[in-house]
Amino acid sequence: MPEELDLYAFRDDDHCLELASSGTGDSISIRLVNGRDYRLYLLGNGHGIPGIAGSEEEFLTKRTSLEENDPEKPVMFSSPLLFNCGEDEPTLELRRYLCKVTVKEISSVWPENMSCAVTALAIVNASGSVPLSGVPDSEDIRFNLAGIDSALPAAIKDKLLWEGSIDIHGETDIGKSLYTMPNASDADTYGLPWAPRRTRLAIRLSFGSESNWYPVNLPPMTCNSDYVIEHILIQGPGSLAPDEAIDRTSISFDVRVRPWESENINVDFNDT
Repeated sequence: MPEELDLYAFRDDDHCLELASSGTGDSISIRLVNGRDYRLYLLGNGHGIPGIAGSEEEFLTKRTSLEENDPEKPVMFSSPLLFNCGEDEPTLELRRYLCKVTVKEISSVWPENMSCAVTALAIVNASGSVPLSGVPDSEDIRFNLAGIDSALPAAIKDKLLWEGSIDIHGETDIGKSLYTMPNASDADTYGLPWAPRRTRLAIRLSFGSESNWYPVNLPPMTCNSDYVIEHILIQGPGSLAPDEAIDRTSISFDVRVRPWESENINVDFNDT
């Protein structure tokens, strides 16, 4: 449940903000004019977002960033609700802006009879922000455009990069998750950091003193989704960098997309 709630009521006729209300817990109250139509938006944990402007259009162009989204206390949002004050009090569903990328089982049959270890996971071409509407746009900032940025802020690095060592014995459950913002692109291009293209997960495997990267292209990404990469099988050589294409037969995997759980918030109205 979000630690803080902010409800915004825009008049439906002129799309100007009439009132905003703050609260905590699983319900929030607001006083509106009986019989008037409103468009309602609810944010959870939105304290890092700059001050809200006076129109619905301006509100929707405000942004939330990857850096300010804590996976344990993420910024959350509701879809717009057209509401006539005087009707039954509605329930708004809150969803995360974040996308989660979870790496599950991995095994290797290449090279034969040689042990290996997963030593890094990185999200490449990672989306760094999204409008409050939750719809990706061309104004986004991106990270790890052509590999791993050398000077990622700590709050970004923790979400986009894991480094360590997990030995692979048969099929091993890695059980690690990284986080990014949504990216609607479905282009498969590599090495073109200025061009729209998919977000990908890059897996680094170490074989003795050698390391290979194995990029996994992700489908177009939407808010509040967990992209579970499982049954990863390494069958051939990878690349020397996380943003280089490899032979498609070198790796096989399944990507399962599942939604994170949402939070339901009750709205109590007081008529004026």
